[in-house]
Amino acid sequence: MEPFFPSIWNLLHDGNIARVERTIAGDMRVHVSIEYLRERFEGTGDKFIVTLLNCTEFSFRFYEAEHAVAGLDAIASESLSILSAEMVGPVCRVFADVGVIEFKCDGGSIKLDSGRQISLEDLIRETKVYWDQWGSKSKE
Repeated sequence: MEPFFPSIWNLLHDGNIARVERTIAGDMRVHVSIEYLRERFEGTGDKFIVTLLNCTEFSFRFYEAEHAVAGLDAIASESLSILSAEMVGPVCRVFADVGVIEFKCDGGSIKLDSGRQISLEDLIRETKVYWDQWGSKSKE
């Protein structure tokens, strides 16, 4: 079984971070828009919501900057395009087109913006089917 982090971000590569919010419980919710993958799941909507459980650290830094940007609105306003992710000890690093997000949390979950919870395995399966179909079409 794949670890939730960093796998979730590598599956959502090409997606754009549309919104980031902190909940009262100390979790973070990252809204990711990735239409071609979201339309593979039933229901209306165009985003996935990744929840970072008990997120104790969360920051974004532009590649050319020395210091991190703290404001969540500033992060979302960049409409970051997700490229890849890696774990560095307990820290997950999500590389985007213009910078890197780093966070520490106790775990994660994913749901559709319709409210339906999905599993990492569901997302892995649908992503594989999508890319297999895409590969077949590109060979034609």
